Amino acid sequence: MTEFFIRDRKTFQEFLGITVYHTIPDAKTIWLFADQMKKVHLDEILFGKFLEMLESKGIKPQGGTLVDGTFVEVPKQHNTKEENAQIKKGEVPKSFENNTHKLAQKDCDASWMKKGDASFFGYKNHPCVDAVWKLIWGYGVTTAKVHDSVPYLDVLPAKPLPGCADAYADSAYSGKDIATEILKRGYEPQICEKGYRNKPLTEEQKASNCTKNKVRCRIEHVFGEQKMRMKNETLRSIGFSRAKFWIAFVKQ
Repeated sequence: MTEFFIRDRKTFQEFLGITVYHTIPDAKTIWLFADQMKKVHLDEILFGKFLEMLESKGIKPQGGTLVDGTFVEVPKQHNTKEENAQIKKGEVPKSFENNTHKLAQKDCDASWMKKGDASFFGYKNHPCVDAVWKLIWGYGVTTAKVHDSVPYLDVLPAKPLPGCADAYADSAYSGKDIATEILKRGYEPQICEKGYRNKPLTEEQKASNCTKNKVRCRIEHVFGEQKMRMKNETLRSIGFSRAKFWIAFVKQ
């Protein structure tokens, strides 16, 4: 698609400094260039530069800090039960090791997760956005089976960004450990409360959750934009490091 746009769009050619006298890079060349960028963690460097540029323009986060997770699917693997059992243990099946071409097409890092009646295979994107601009100020990537709350404290800035002391999240992030830690960092927890068996939410708690969700739901707009940008397609890469790289570039 990138090769097509470079050939088809004059604006792409002007941005890249390509004229009629230059050779248009093909898809394989672009892929190799991206793979080299991944090896030197250029995604992290460029994301940091992007945040510096926003700050230089006077654009700052406002209205609270929102964190949530969303699935990023990759092509499903068709393995035997024995192969899947070995992958779950963190091992590479011998049938893969004996066939380098097969191993190159198998993603042993991605994992399965079931949500409701739907099953997902791949990874999770955990962005941190502000409530007003809905700009991404940080992000994390995990496999699909990792619970949303696990990378929360790593994604959340070590101290509140100016104007974003309120930390919003859904009930998946509820719990004393998270609430205690974000209070230590100087945040004001705005995490939705969770009901339990024989201990349902009170009307006051429901009303409080509703108020919090009116702000928290703004991160769903970010997820919607990301899925539109990806045309709701699966991420066609192999392995965690490449998935993290493409999630950073394509989704953030």
